[in-house]
Amino acid sequence: EHAVSAAARWEAEALTGRRLASERDRAEAARTALELEADRLRLEVDRLERLLAGPATTGADLLDQDIDGVLDSLAARAAEALDGRGMVLVVRPADGSPARLRWHGVDEDEAREIEAVLWTGSGRDDLEVAEIASGAAQHGRIAVVAHHDGIPSADVARSLGRVASLAATTLELFSALAEARHSDSTARALLSFSDRLSGLTTLTGAIQVLADAVPDVTGCAQSSVYLWDADRFRLTMAARTEGVDAPDEEIRVIVPSWSKARPQRFGWPEPEVAEERDADLPVTVRMDSPEIERMVRQREVLVIDQSTTDPLLRSMMERTGLPASVVAPMYAAGEFLGVLAANFDHTAGSAVIRDPRLHERLGALADQAATAIQNLQLLEQVSHMAWHDALTGLPNRRLFEDRVEQELVRSKRLGEPVCVFFVDLDRFKDVNDTFGHATGDALIHQVGERLQACVRDQDTVARLGGDEFAILLPGLADQLSINQLAERALEAVHTPFDIFGDVVTISASLGIAIAPEHGDTYDDLLNRADKAMFRVKDHGRDGFEVYRETTGPTNPGRRALDERELYGDLVKAIARGEFSLAYQPTIDLRTADVVGVEALIRWNHPTLGVLEPARFVPLAERSDVIVSLDSWVLWQACRQLRAWLDHGLAPMRLSVNVASRDLASPDFFDTVHRTLRDTDIDPAFLELEITERVVLEREGPAGENIDRLRRLGVRFSIDDFGSGNSSLDRIGSLPAATVKIDRSFIAAIGPEEESSTLVSAMIAMAGRLELTCVAEGVETATQAKVLLQRGCTLAQGNYFSPPLDAEAFEAMVRGASPAEVPDSFAEPAAPTDDTEPSDT
Repeated sequence: EHAVSAAARWEAEALTGRRLASERDRAEAARTALELEADRLRLEVDRLERLLAGPATTGADLLDQDIDGVLDSLAARAAEALDGRGMVLVVRPADGSPARLRWHGVDEDEAREIEAVLWTGSGRDDLEVAEIASGAAQHGRIAVVAHHDGIPSADVARSLGRVASLAATTLELFSALAEARHSDSTARALLSFSDRLSGLTTLTGAIQVLADAVPDVTGCAQSSVYLWDADRFRLTMAARTEGVDAPDEEIRVIVPSWSKARPQRFGWPEPEVAEERDADLPVTVRMDSPEIERMVRQREVLVIDQSTTDPLLRSMMERTGLPASVVAPMYAAGEFLGVLAANFDHTAGSAVIRDPRLHERLGALADQAATAIQNLQLLEQVSHMAWHDALTGLPNRRLFEDRVEQELVRSKRLGEPVCVFFVDLDRFKDVNDTFGHATGDALIHQVGERLQACVRDQDTVARLGGDEFAILLPGLADQLSINQLAERALEAVHTPFDIFGDVVTISASLGIAIAPEHGDTYDDLLNRADKAMFRVKDHGRDGFEVYRETTGPTNPGRRALDERELYGDLVKAIARGEFSLAYQPTIDLRTADVVGVEALIRWNHPTLGVLEPARFVPLAERSDVIVSLDSWVLWQACRQLRAWLDHGLAPMRLSVNVASRDLASPDFFDTVHRTLRDTDIDPAFLELEITERVVLEREGPAGENIDRLRRLGVRFSIDDFGSGNSSLDRIGSLPAATVKIDRSFIAAIGPEEESSTLVSAMIAMAGRLELTCVAEGVETATQAKVLLQRGCTLAQGNYFSPPLDAEAFEAMVRGASPAEVPDSFAEPAAPTDDTEPSDT
């Protein structure tokens, strides 16, 4: 028993020992496993720390790096964080440039092979691949090469995913910073452009600043600016980037024959005009090009590159020497001013030149530039108008005086003479009366061109006003040369002009004064050249004469003939209160009642007495003096009509004459409207008398004023009808309710039937068109009776009453019919068209 008990105890102790040893083994194994896991976790934590530290460091460096620097940093940190034999990183930039490749642990050949595999997605089992993407944006791919041609572990896959995610975040951050930098650069460039423009006063300087600003805003290699020349129907190279050597370009723009609306809508020329004027230009852009059409009509940015099929647009691009151009139209206040072209070299990919953000920046620059260009064009236009004549474009009196004064200073310093010609056209009023004022204006313009062609480059031809010109000839001393030049100028004027199909012939009188012999101031030279010119007119016109002192008495009638002095008095006459109105009644031939009145102006000249309108109105019509004069007449006449109405006279129609300059004034409607309102006159009582020429040429402000006044209720009448250039078959196109037959036709009316044939035709035509007919200048009872028989019921003339002052006119109206009007005027009815007039 003792032995058995000992054996059992030994066996139990052995079993316990074995159990304890097994537990120790398990504990040791567990401790070893925990230590291994801890090591693995420490490695993972270290890898994560490197991954987190890498992007953070990269983000801090982004402000100072370009895309290549960012990729180098990403590749280095990814290789450090990933466990594998090698790493390959491929990124495709959004700007369309070639893919960027980075590698680590493999050679370049294998890296290029892996790059191809990354985009095909097959061919290598030892690669673990992850997308570098965020949201919908894909930047590229990254791959890890497994050790010993094995398969990458799950840990490698997880780490690669983290690396790819952080790489995408880094690239997104870089893109945002790059865009912010570019936007800041663009804003600074636009601000700099605006600042530079604010200090410029010339269009040429502004265009060059614009060309230089385009590369800063768009990143292009060079730029060019084309301005639209509406007069010559072409786009003309105005500026290019400084330092770029390229030929000047002029681009002919042709309007397609299938559209007649576009020339008016966009300011393009008619096709036949463009073809005729611009056939010699090397580059032609047709408006039927869809690209050009879209750019102009929709104001879109146009891209021209190798994909452009239009040969003309490609020709434009090839002339720049660069493979791509982005073109933006310049518009301001609806007016097409030109185009702005950003030209790109081969480093710019398709995505760059088609980037909407680039187009937006270029469009913003074009809009800003267009406003500045239009303002400077307006400034130059105003400046030019201040120093140049509006009709001829020649220097005006102000600029001519300035240049003469400069030459006189130079003459005193160098001892050189200064010669001045004063040129006045002979009987120019006859041209206006015969052919109309439009022909007269065209004649003045052509005379200016011919005089310019006669002189030297250093000489100045100026228009002083009306039909007067002056020529400055510095340094011209030889009398023979002066005479030859004067003869050449007179011959140029005397050669017949072809104007609107009419042959117009005119001559000129030319006076000459030379400094210092005839004076050493501008006023001295011009006045003495003027006097020499008047001596030519006194001796028959069409010649020249050098100023000379006269010894005999002056012509006592000269003051009455001196229109220059008379014009000077005319300018001051309104302020001096020298004008008055006379009133001529309009008589109803059927009843002998006064049914209307015409206001006629008179000038109470302090030395010449009372002057009729024919003496001074043509002088006033040469300038805006006529506008002030007619405004005064309108106000005084309406005020007098209000006084008559307040005195109990029956309402009657008031006729007031207005000139073409009145209708062409943008303020004319407001002037009439304000006058009617302030005098409380119904617009239906006012009738404005205008000429046939004005009506037939009613375009622009004139036509607008006529239409607006007619809508207001104001009536229009055609004064002196038949004396102008229009024919009877065009009477229906006149926007008038009344025609006033010119007194020259009335004067021809006599007892014979043939004497009234033309007047009868005028009256019949007016009747068929439902126009009121008024006969002017009725002087005899026979004329009055014939007019009534032919159907004309209204008349004016001295037979009834001469023009009266306001009091006499009122007394006449209150005294019923004028004493001179016979009772036989009250005829039963006017004859119809098919009734022969009686001999009585």
